[in-house]
Amino acid sequence: MRRLNNIFDWFIYSNLLIAFSAAAQVVLSYCILNIPFNIYVVLLEWSSTLLLYNFSLWLSMPKAMGTSPYPRTQWYFNYKYFNLSLSVIAFLIFGYSSLQLHSYLFMLLGLIAFLSLGYSLPIIHSKKGYITLRQVVGLKVFLIALVWSLSAVGLPVVEYIAKGGVVDMKAAVIWAALVFMFILGITLPFDIRDMKQDALYNLKTLPHLIGEQSSKRLCYLLISLHSLCIITMSFYPLYVTESLLIIDLFVILLFYTSLFRKNINYNDVYLLDLILIIQALLVVVW
Repeated sequence: MRRLNNIFDWFIYSNLLIAFSAAAQVVLSYCILNIPFNIYVVLLEWSSTLLLYNFSLWLSMPKAMGTSPYPRTQWYFNYKYFNLSLSVIAFLIFGYSSLQLHSYLFMLLGLIAFLSLGYSLPIIHSKKGYITLRQVVGLKVFLIALVWSLSAVGLPVVEYIAKGGVVDMKAAVIWAALVFMFILGITLPFDIRDMKQDALYNLKTLPHLIGEQSSKRLCYLLISLHSLCIITMSFYPLYVTESLLIIDLFVILLFYTSLFRKNINYNDVYLLDLILIIQALLVVVW
């Protein structure tokens, strides 16, 4: 087994990185939409994300360690009790947070859970039998972006409204669309990286449909459009606009200098997950 070189690998393989990224995006939505902060919504997002990603990882695990060449699979088998402990902790946090939130929130959470579980579980009938949502041609990256926008923006908005709060719905819808666009732009590089692996599982992602180079150009286009939309949205305070634009510029530079080069390190793409945390921190502390 390849030994883990640094703590970043641990955060990637344990799904802690993606869980904290999801929680950070909820915090960002509170800041952007000027909604009173609710720690239980953030904890719900963190714990549910960790549980869903661990569940998806567990479903994809081969029965024997030696049958997979991937470091993440090797890590799972060697640290499965650590992974199980994290899942138990996440389940307890999820349960406690759920008791503190309005029941209306769980209608939206149910939709998010359906889409998320459908990513890994066969729920769609086709000519070849039941398939997962990610097996629908070209849908995978759009499904991920939709789930993230629904959870990062929808959860805090629905919870606040359910308890009598007033939200600028125009601003909320625009922000959800911007989150969708940004997540789409930073998720495509994962599909570009995994083109060969996805082909082995008969997954036809967007890069398979339009090609690797067109997918890279689409990433640049999406982040550029994201920046343009931020500039033209006059209701954002200047510090928010500047923070988001700095992150967009950094993402484009990351594409050009590292992620779209040949023979990149497999884990380098996960820097884009880390970007989601940095983006929220920059807006909060600016």
